Amino acid sequence: MSSLKPLPDDSELIPYTTYYHYLKPIDTYGNEGHSSDVASVVFGQLKLSIPDARGKTGEEVRLPINIANADDLSICGLDICITYDQTVLSAKKIERTPLSTAYAWAYNLETPGIAKAHIATSEAESLYGGGSLFYLIFDVIGEDSATSTLDFQVSETSLYDCGENHTPVLVSLDLSDMGMFTVSDNYILGDLNGDAKVDSADVIMTLNISVGNTDPTKEQENAGDVSGDGRVRTNDAALILRIAADLPLTPEPSETRENGSSSKSSLVNVTIPDISISENGTMWIPIEVDDASKVVGAEIVLNYDSDIVTATDVQASTLTKDFSMESNLSQPGQVRIAISAGEGREPLEGDISLIQVQFTAQTDASGSSPLNLNSVRLNDTYGRDFATSVLQTDVNTTGGCLTVGKSGELQNAILALKMIAGMNPGCISSDADADRDGKICMEDAISILQALSGK
Repeated sequence: MSSLKPLPDDSELIPYTTYYHYLKPIDTYGNEGHSSDVASVVFGQLKLSIPDARGKTGEEVRLPINIANADDLSICGLDICITYDQTVLSAKKIERTPLSTAYAWAYNLETPGIAKAHIATSEAESLYGGGSLFYLIFDVIGEDSATSTLDFQVSETSLYDCGENHTPVLVSLDLSDMGMFTVSDNYILGDLNGDAKVDSADVIMTLNISVGNTDPTKEQENAGDVSGDGRVRTNDAALILRIAADLPLTPEPSETRENGSSSKSSLVNVTIPDISISENGTMWIPIEVDDASKVVGAEIVLNYDSDIVTATDVQASTLTKDFSMESNLSQPGQVRIAISAGEGREPLEGDISLIQVQFTAQTDASGSSPLNLNSVRLNDTYGRDFATSVLQTDVNTTGGCLTVGKSGELQNAILALKMIAGMNPGCISSDADADRDGKICMEDAISILQALSGK
């Protein structure tokens, strides 16, 4: 589509206008990868959706109502009307979700076949990101294989954002994505392997989907996206464990941030140290977290120079040995890792090594490889993403430098000289800044070489 142009900033966007976009990856050397498919979004419009779902006859089922692109939305008025087949389902109640914990819900389920949910408040909390807005709880009364459509009644569904001075502002809604419920024993919410139960095997499958070892079917996508954010990831694994243990999926309001401000309130640092290994050598390298007190799951993408080293294995650290973990090393130059804690484990605390990755030097290779943390997502026990949820915790990443072949001191001198000459150094160890003045120059190279010569 040659007509596509760079996306303007928010001040230039026109409300309720459709914008088309695509992504193109560019590595640290400026090399461009293949572009993604073109996607579209209507600026200023919120999307409500009901995913396809399944449930067993005679049991209670939880059906999520999801919301997308709701960051900084403050709901002061909400009316949602959903219709369903009363011969298949019987509505019981509505429950809050981790996304909407701060809201008090009212509902009317008295008319069979119609479920109505309401919010009305003058002191609305901001939402963060997207996901399941609320759960509709039903009893499944239909026979096996019976189906029921789950439809929004557009004329009775509206949402108001608290604008300036708490004046309600009607928000445009996309209600086109409606669901289908099927009476079935398998692929209920959390049951990714289709064995009619939710347990640790479903967690393992979730992690494999997260790192790209498994391509999910449509049934697995619907069963595995417990958080309602449209993807199957490690945050879903945390919620699946809660389902398996019959624990509530929603925290108490006291467990969320008291201040609904969108400003970040805390910081977690994820780092990889600088390390040297011998020619043809092998080394386990840790990925460290400086405050692991709320970490229950992590999804990490690490990039490296495959001409210098290759990643050969991944293992949990001593403190995370009871976590479920899956990894994908199939793509040269990249490691994808997903890890999730089991219920009943001791809470993590303080500065820890979360995961270890084994690297082996390529035959007769020497030089340096950056160890870049391309992507790091952390989540808590309710599947809430540290950075994008109400937790509002920044995740700061610092990659490392893996030096192969030469002594660490000599390699640092070479790195300094390469930078001075305008060459690509591969990666920079902080030790190359010999005088610790925050920059690398000729004086650093001379200082390192003098130290090596004993002067």
